[in-house]
Amino acid sequence: MKNFKILIVDDEKELREGIKTFFEIEDFTCLTAKNGEDALSLLENEDVHLVLSDIRMPKCTGIDLLKRIKEKDKFLPEVILMTGFAEVTKEEALGLGASELLLKPLDMRDLIGRISNTYAPKLGVAP
Repeated sequence: MKNFKILIVDDEKELREGIKTFFEIEDFTCLTAKNGEDALSLLENEDVHLVLSDIRMPKCTGIDLLKRIKEKDKFLPEVILMTGFAEVTKEEALGLGASELLLKPLDMRDLIGRISNTYAPKLGVAP
């Protein structure tokens, strides 16, 4: 999946780097950002196939990031990661354009399977 590029956005460095490592082992190309503002800066210069973003972050939350991404590219899939306690409901996030909401802790095998089987084929990226 080297042709499939994911932007991972999370303010927790260990989690962000852990997710990145797991995806890279599975041959995905990954970029990382520590918050929504950094993610938006990266997206100015980089094309990605999917944004995987935490919902709770300083400066620019996952929902703020989602809104700003959808203003520029309504077709870019964004998967929101959240704990069981969030200030937004699943319906609200999906209504704003989120592709999917997943609860932490993540099942990485399930996540990779979803991306490989759902998002990559829709975007014309071969596994």
